[in-house]
Amino acid sequence: MTGHVRRNTQADDIDTLDVSKVCKETRLLIDSAELLVFPPGSLYSSIIANLLPKGVTKALAKNPAPRVYVPSLGTDFETFGMTLVDQIRMLNHHLSLKPVPFKSMSFKPQARSPERPLIDFLLFDSQLLSVSTEQMEIISKQMGIQIIDADLAADNADIDRYDDVKLAEALLGLT
Repeated sequence: MTGHVRRNTQADDIDTLDVSKVCKETRLLIDSAELLVFPPGSLYSSIIANLLPKGVTKALAKNPAPRVYVPSLGTDFETFGMTLVDQIRMLNHHLSLKPVPFKSMSFKPQARSPERPLIDFLLFDSQLLSVSTEQMEIISKQMGIQIIDADLAADNADIDRYDDVKLAEALLGLT
């Protein structure tokens, strides 16, 4: 059986501008958050995918709460070949985008001029995630991100996960 992909023109009259729009409850949660955390997870399908609905990056930009990136440990096939600096740059890129109306068919992202760093803190454990001195310099000096290297290791020495309690305590310490 041979399959073909065709464009269905029956839906051309449907307004798709608000199809992927942040819901009111989520926007209120973002507005009231005391700490904005980009947690461990697959960079594109877990973290960046949550930034895509219309209104999310705008709500994040309006909230003055500290923003923390906690990089994943272990293998993330979505970041194969990327350094930690590359990952932060990609996250910054998506945090800085203004939504472009779908109908304009202009898929060139429009960058927002940030009034402050898009990410305030990098929280990780250097015993679990090896980061070169050069990368640390770029992150802290060029990107303006404060690096917090804390003991986040689980007692059972599971090297692919942070200890949940230690991570939560470290995050709460930033509020």
